[in-house]
Amino acid sequence: MIYAGNEGSHVELVDLSLLVGEMLDLIKISVSKSAALKTNLGKDLPTVLGNQSQIQQVVMNLVLNASDALAGKDGVITVTTSVGIAAGMPIFSSATGLREGNHVILEVSDTGSGISKEAEAKILDPFFTTKATGRGLGLAVVQGVVRAHKGAIELTSALDEGTTFRVLWPIADQEPDRRLSTSSAIISEPNTPSSGTVLVVEDEHVLRLSIAQMLRKQGLTVIDVDSGSDAVDLFHDDQKEIDVVLLDMTIPGMPSDTVVREARRLRPKARLLLTSAYSKEVVGSLADPKQVDGFIRKPFQIGELLTLIRKTLSAKA
Repeated sequence: MIYAGNEGSHVELVDLSLLVGEMLDLIKISVSKSAALKTNLGKDLPTVLGNQSQIQQVVMNLVLNASDALAGKDGVITVTTSVGIAAGMPIFSSATGLREGNHVILEVSDTGSGISKEAEAKILDPFFTTKATGRGLGLAVVQGVVRAHKGAIELTSALDEGTTFRVLWPIADQEPDRRLSTSSAIISEPNTPSSGTVLVVEDEHVLRLSIAQMLRKQGLTVIDVDSGSDAVDLFHDDQKEIDVVLLDMTIPGMPSDTVVREARRLRPKARLLLTSAYSKEVVGSLADPKQVDGFIRKPFQIGELLTLIRKTLSAKA
């Protein structure tokens, strides 16, 4: 839907360096253990007018592709943010073309295997992939987001020498009174509950473990499972205290709407939060909004999730 431009989105002023900085914990957990991650984040960058969640998706897709390019070998992934102009002929540019002058630039480079000229010609096509079956939408999504933001993508690559993606984002016409800063303020938010038990139901192994780890660091007790059937088994276990359920909408083992119904039947006092890469409107068509207590869209910052959980626990109290 993002690739096709059929998904509406909320836009705001985004500080790209701040956004990448707040994603670093998740990025570090997601990349190969053999990869050295380096960052060079520009200070006081102009802001971009865009959808924060979609820009986060661009960052994660490019970083994960860079990690895959290392193929488990030692290497370096470098994430850079800066201000500059186009460096060459883009592999993608929005229909309106680039504005003249400076843009905010996100650059992700790796020292991996590089991309052949044959693959380079198809690299943005939906479902084209040189990886395992089931891949092939990452760069198509990147293209869709960049198209929606009227930006451009540049690619430099050579076999066995590595790859660099540069994404150019138009600078917002107006500067905000203050930079967007959510996570740091939310984590230090005073007088909010920082205890309780959260059940995380998420089938993506790396994401589930990183969410659990970061929530535990904030004083919460976390139980994590990778399927809907395992979650329902826990609902039957009277020995397990559950205050909040964070449920991914696309999980194996049991349909998510069934998990929602069972949660309401077996744990009526537990608060139920849904998460998905789809929009709230799409999720609302799959689950009865009256049955749930909140929604957070992927990819999210840990501060956003903490605020939602803390508000939910406060309402429960």
